[in-house]
Amino acid sequence: SRLLCQECMVHKCDNYCLGDCPKVEPRQCRFEYGKETEYGKADTDGRERLDTSVIAVDRRGIEHFRLIRTKSRKVVQHSKTLLQGWRGNCDVQLLIYRSHPDKP
Repeated sequence: SRLLCQECMVHKCDNYCLGDCPKVEPRQCRFEYGKETEYGKADTDGRERLDTSVIAVDRRGIEHFRLIRTKSRKVVQHSKTLLQGWRGNCDVQLLIYRSHPDKP
């Protein structure tokens, strides 16, 4: 299961997530995996390690439930059971919307 996770569920920054910047300066990953050290290198550090689960707010103000992250800074949050059954990329995230269920 660890090899399957390393093969399918590791984020590797590229021009899609880093965007195309007209200025030649380091770009920020839009999925919050860090900033490259030099333009074009795509060598982001990854997300911070977490000792406890947290509710984090992204740049758009949406709340996300982030699970414990103790080993890898590049692994995408996922369900191990779903990954073993699907045998491929299966991103899982819990979005929190604080609104009345009848009037979203």
